[in-house]
Formats: sequence, C-alpha cells, structure tokens
Amino acid sequence: MNYVKKFGEEPKLPGFENFTSYQLFFIAYGSIWCESISIEDLRLQVEYDEHCPNSIRVLGTLQNSEDFAKVFNCPRGSYMNPERKCRIW
Repeated sequence: MNYVKKFGEEPKLPGFENFTSYQLFFIAYGSIWCESISIEDLRLQVEYDEHCPNSIRVLGTLQNSEDFAKVFNCPRGSYMNPERKCRIW
C-alpha cells in the first residue's frame, strides 16, 4: 500500500480488473502456496514434514484474518470468517 500511495495504482492484468489492490494482495499471497499434490504425497508430508500443508498455510491464515474478511466481504460466521479466530501476536 505504501507503493500505491507513492506511485499510484498499477494497471490490472486481464481478468483481474474487478479486484481491489487489497484483494490482489491476498490473491498473490494465496498463489505463492498453490500446488497440486497427490493424496500419497500429502500423507507423507503430514507424517514426515514439520511444515503444514500449503492449503492449511493459506486457509488457516486467511480464516484468521480480519483484513481478509473485510476486503472480500465475508459474512461473520462463514467458512472464511469464523466467529472464533486464532490470535498469536
């Protein structure tokens, strides 16, 4: 948002014209963790990798984000905006 304040909005890519800069921030965040994984690979990851699966990194984080719920207008109590949220910091 500091970049937008300093230089203004950038042109939007085709297909993303209807998203706000705030929404695009969260879309970019989710796309970092995008993957296609087999059930067997997922099982091995859960069993042997200390990191959580990428889908949990995205969903778990965004479900606990008030900012995400606000910019996407997620109703309180919905899947992406649960009533109870986890706060660590």
